[in-house]
Amino acid sequence: RYKYFYQQNAGVSSARNLGIKNASGKYILPLDADDIIATEYVSLAMDAFDKNELLKLVYCQAEKFGEETGKLKLIPYSLYDLCDHNMIFCTAFYKKMDWELIGGYDEKMLEGLEDWEFWIALLKNGGAVKCLDYTGFHYRFKSFEIQSNPNRSEGITKQVYQTKTQRFFFK
Repeated sequence: RYKYFYQQNAGVSSARNLGIKNASGKYILPLDADDIIATEYVSLAMDAFDKNELLKLVYCQAEKFGEETGKLKLIPYSLYDLCDHNMIFCTAFYKKMDWELIGGYDEKMLEGLEDWEFWIALLKNGGAVKCLDYTGFHYRFKSFEIQSNPNRSEGITKQVYQTKTQRFFFK
């Protein structure tokens, strides 16, 4: 039921790509080890995909737990706004086939925000996005260097913008 794959640490994008490449399912849901999904999140997402063949991405409402608690304030999705800032957390469903078509996560994204860059690559040519009216994701909130160091955060954001320019707008 479970498979284990080992590789030298090459970052989150590389680890996700290795796991997804070896996954046998039709749908992918990245989930970090310290986060939690609710019981019905999977079935509600599968229902959404069954009802709309144009869907490329399904996510849900979310709550924080750990050092901070409360509902995550998610702004509604639009591709235009996604190009400026991320509004979709990493634990969202998509089709493995779409992951293959865009070439997976960009492994040059070593400092974070690889999910934001991936959503843009996934959605730049269209496709529907559904945010379920259901709190199905629980994000462990902890103090990270990126949250406490604005210079590092700004540098990662610049990296995303540079990558977006190279990967999306000129291909």
